[in-house]
Amino acid sequence: MEREAEAKDNLWRARLDAVLMHRIWGSLIFLGIVYIIFFLSFAIGDPLVRLIQTGTQLFSVWASRMLEPWPRLQSLLGKAW
Repeated sequence: MEREAEAKDNLWRARLDAVLMHRIWGSLIFLGIVYIIFFLSFAIGDPLVRLIQTGTQLFSVWASRMLEPWPRLQSLLGKAW
């Protein structure tokens, strides 16, 4: 029973290898996977970057308001707020 399952697994792997290691199809599949990863890194990363920027801006406004009584300390920490 185990040998049958192992033989089916090896057959599946051999077929998969035949497609993925093919000169043309293997290259196209590889390029497709790389494109998908590249696309997803921007699709997922862009909202995260915006979230971090928004959080940083909100923190800067809050810190600037907290430091209003101490203008020298505010200027020491930066006027970029």
